Amino acid sequence: MFNTVTFKPANHSPRFIMALGILCLLVIGVALPGPSIHGLLRAQETASTPAATLPVNWTVSSPAYAEVERLITQKLQRAIAAGDIPGAVLIAGTTNETLLLGAVGHRRLVPTVEPLQTDDIFDLASLTKPLATTLAVMKLIDQGKLKLDEPVAKHWPEFGCEGKESITPVDLLLHRSGLIADNALGDYLLGPEVAWQKIAALKLRQPVGTKFAYSDMGLLVMGKVVEKIGGQPLNQLCASEIYQPLGLERTGYLPPAAWAEKLVPTEGLPGGVHDPRAARLGGVAGHAGLFSDAQGVAQLSRAILRSLKADAPAEPQSPRLFSRTTALLMTAPHNIPDPPLADAKPAIRALGWDMRSPYSSNRPTRMSDRAIGHGGFTGTTLWIDPERDLFVCILSSRLHPDGKGQINALARELGDDILQQFDALQPAPPSNQVAPRPR
Repeated sequence: MFNTVTFKPANHSPRFIMALGILCLLVIGVALPGPSIHGLLRAQETASTPAATLPVNWTVSSPAYAEVERLITQKLQRAIAAGDIPGAVLIAGTTNETLLLGAVGHRRLVPTVEPLQTDDIFDLASLTKPLATTLAVMKLIDQGKLKLDEPVAKHWPEFGCEGKESITPVDLLLHRSGLIADNALGDYLLGPEVAWQKIAALKLRQPVGTKFAYSDMGLLVMGKVVEKIGGQPLNQLCASEIYQPLGLERTGYLPPAAWAEKLVPTEGLPGGVHDPRAARLGGVAGHAGLFSDAQGVAQLSRAILRSLKADAPAEPQSPRLFSRTTALLMTAPHNIPDPPLADAKPAIRALGWDMRSPYSSNRPTRMSDRAIGHGGFTGTTLWIDPERDLFVCILSSRLHPDGKGQINALARELGDDILQQFDALQPAPPSNQVAPRPR
């Protein structure tokens, strides 16, 4: 016979029972699919924080944009309450003036909650493509060291195999090289040297120039070619040729210790690049790895706008990035080999930049046909409209803390709010019909 055991319920306190429940949720959250425990915690945090108490800090706001500021604040607060983003910094301006600069929400939610500031530093993700690699390419063209129509294998002979011998910088910058979007992470396990050997040996997915296929590999390869021509690592070349001449103190690769308190985290520890391939290459790559605050992105935008102007003076306090001829070359529209968009308009990109393509969901609809822009996976967007002499940049860390979140649709909407007011203040709004003929 078995002995009968009688279990008596323990007289645990409500606090103990609550703690046990949280522990069970953590265990279940690890084992089961669905929203992560961090996602639940973020939703709880934002739901328990009334919109009126969220940190709001507008350091620059032109009186003419007071209503736009209020509207943007409300929309950002709703996105934060929905768990789409923890917070965002927005900056908009022209070559000579900042119209709006503000921060709404939080820099981080875990392990502590900290307010977002306008000078915080973000992982720009794919904004690295236009703001580092593409600008470096244009500098080399301006210096006569690189030609857009010559094979990149001329500068990186190991790459000239498996049908890649004819790939040019134009093919790489327009994402029509035929390269795969991303190679296997296993190719990076033995270190950067072996990883580059595997990248050089990649086979084409389709013939060169026959199809648009957005590719991190294309800009990663372009970054390596820039290093080969420039004779120094990409981060050093961008710093010496682009960021330092513009006086940018919080823009660059490999964030130094001095930036630690201003870094906005993504999913991991702040300061480490989120992109796994860039991280495995030491934090420096042509497709990802750049960090900046909003003012840094604004200054780069202004330098681009200034370079496009025939009458813009090349003053020490406001230097051009390169000649107007090179700037026009960079921003010229190209029809890409891709089906037309839903509205039957052709898909168009510029060298290293988006213009109007399947990847333009963050593009404000009011932007002119000359506008160039790009987005970053971490939640960053930038659009520059040369016709209006205007830029709009939104920096968020949509991946914090659970790897989820969204910003593209909101970025498009906020950009349109700014453009509507900007145009209302102009004597004659620019026409969307005036644009260079696509190549």
